[in-house]
Amino acid sequence: MGVTSQYDEAGLQSSGSQGNVSRLARNLNLLFLLNFHASMKLYFHPVSTVSRPIMLLAADEGIALDMQVVDLFKGEHKQAAYLALNPSGQVPTLEDNGFRLTESSAILKYLADLKGSRAYPADAQKRARVNELMDWFNTGLYRDLGYGMVYSQALPDYIYPDAAVQNAVLARADRKSTRLNSSH
Repeated sequence: MGVTSQYDEAGLQSSGSQGNVSRLARNLNLLFLLNFHASMKLYFHPVSTVSRPIMLLAADEGIALDMQVVDLFKGEHKQAAYLALNPSGQVPTLEDNGFRLTESSAILKYLADLKGSRAYPADAQKRARVNELMDWFNTGLYRDLGYGMVYSQALPDYIYPDAAVQNAVLARADRKSTRLNSSH
């Protein structure tokens, strides 16, 4: 498929910045897979800000994950093999014995429910507050900051060919992030 797992040593031996990503992936695999076999697979990329909370929750709750790196910079997320897993062509994707989730918020909630995590309380009002913040992060913050500021400068799929449009997107994201920073 092109994704890198702990068993794919060839993929972990790349050079340069890709080598750094691969070393990080190998270290994450060691952290999560030490002394047990994971039945759940997390397809992710270490640079993905929506993958990191899942990795942090899994580490905090002791959830074993078979970490599968999907190299966004090589376009692996747009290849047929990965699109068969996640038709939106984005990371993360979680597979749990044939059950698949493709949105980070849903993955976090699912894993928290599996472990009965305090991070996702059973009380309806407390859980609603957690959901509210997760929704704000994904729609209020991440839409402008992630897609507008970060992705539009780093990932080819999000860079507009028209320079005026690209500059307008970046300016809007900059205004939004400045407003968010000044309010805190």
